[in-house]
Amino acid sequence: MVDSKTATLKADSGQPGPIYEDLGPIDAESPEGYVPGGYFPMIINQQFDHGSNLYTIIHKLGFGPSSTVWLAKRENENDETSKVSFHALKILRADLSTPETYPEVETLMKLQQLREESHPGLIHIQESFYLSSPNGTHMCFVLPLLGPSLCDRRVLEAMSCETRQGVCEQLAHAVNYLHEFDICHTNLNPLNENRALPGRVKNPYQQSRNDAFW
Repeated sequence: MVDSKTATLKADSGQPGPIYEDLGPIDAESPEGYVPGGYFPMIINQQFDHGSNLYTIIHKLGFGPSSTVWLAKRENENDETSKVSFHALKILRADLSTPETYPEVETLMKLQQLREESHPGLIHIQESFYLSSPNGTHMCFVLPLLGPSLCDRRVLEAMSCETRQGVCEQLAHAVNYLHEFDICHTNLNPLNENRALPGRVKNPYQQSRNDAFW
């Protein structure tokens, strides 16, 4: 079941911005989405905690019609071996933060329950909780930090024929695994196929020649 605990904000939440008449083409979510029931109004360097974990927002990673995604540093006061780590936070719109309004919530939670026996080519929720904002209550998923997607031309140009064959094989096995549990990926495209970062990354921008694609 979805964790019903609400994370405690460590900084003032931003208020919904003004409604603009016309911004023209922009590479970002529409400001019109920052209304009650809409996006979470995040602020860079905003902090919030959940349990023993303190999250600090560093950078925006992406957006979509249902959510925004943020790079966050996580500090765990109870874990001396891996006290600081980096993660991607996917924060859903308030009106899409329940399984009834957004079926992907139920699918992600199902995969989380299967995590120990799951396919290594799939990402999994590491933690989930709710955040409150002036726009409502938002489901927040903590996910592994991934590298560039296959949409990046530089990534494709650097891939050997053998690596490309390996990517196709991983995708086929991952999709087959989902089908075994009656899960269908409805948006399989290069934008959703990302390069995995090394297991113990101190710097989220560190690169490795041995990275895999997931």
